[in-house]
Amino acid sequence: MKKLILFITFIIVISSFDIYYLDDTLYNYYLDYFSSNKGEIINNNDYYKSSNFDNSFINNKFNIKNDDIVNNYNELLDMYFTIIYNDYKNYIFNCNYDNCINDIEKLDNNKDFNSINQFVKVYSSYENIYNSYSMNKRINVKVTKRYSEEEIKQINDKIDSIIKELKIDKEENVYDKIKLFHDYIANTNKYDSDRENNSSKYHSDKAIGTLFEGYSVCNGYADTMSIFLDKIGVSNIKVATDDHVWNAIYLNDKWYHIDLTWDDPINNLKKDMIIYDYFMITTDELLNKNDNEHSFDKEIYSFIN
Repeated sequence: MKKLILFITFIIVISSFDIYYLDDTLYNYYLDYFSSNKGEIINNNDYYKSSNFDNSFINNKFNIKNDDIVNNYNELLDMYFTIIYNDYKNYIFNCNYDNCINDIEKLDNNKDFNSINQFVKVYSSYENIYNSYSMNKRINVKVTKRYSEEEIKQINDKIDSIIKELKIDKEENVYDKIKLFHDYIANTNKYDSDRENNSSKYHSDKAIGTLFEGYSVCNGYADTMSIFLDKIGVSNIKVATDDHVWNAIYLNDKWYHIDLTWDDPINNLKKDMIIYDYFMITTDELLNKNDNEHSFDKEIYSFIN
């Protein structure tokens, strides 16, 4: 027993010495491992048919980092965006400025950081991000994704079957393709009002609820539409306010908005209906409605005009 205690004490002393005096050598081995493996990666490229998918406009907001060193706050945001955008579940980077740890701890209150999920593909979006630190400001990031690989396969198989059933591929006009899918989702879904008081039994905030359960809230509608738009090669993001989210698409050098939530209301007779008040409308048309739900942050979405 004494030998065991002595051995444990020896390991603790050596580890402490290593951290403070040998520049964290053990941690460097750990870093080298993750640098070569990048943790577990879900490759979403297999799930998108189109080769001309273009999200170049994201560079108006974030930049893709090509190294593992963060020198300032803007680079910190870019680093987290890069981790999410590239589907890394585990990643390690180095902080190279004094307030880095403090900035990381305050990220939850940063509107730019909280907008990342709107700029990446739906399957890349995160549910939770966990950070841990070493003594020399190496940051270990672990990401929990919103969608599992099983859900991704189910969703893609379902959307593929919808495209085939509605003969969407045979439509030449992109507007008509989107309208067919828009109408299908509206016809097969109801708004899940129970989610507002946390009593819902559906996955209505995700595409699973929209496609398989017939109940949605705004994020479920928007996720489903975004995945479809990716499949047919239409550049898009989600636009979010504090209380709402919808789709914005970039087509023929112009921005348009689609809000399936508001296009799928229940009338006074408690019957489902489809309207097109928020289907492929311009930014000016959206803002001129003055409905208080679609006044998005111009600093976050400065490129949408």
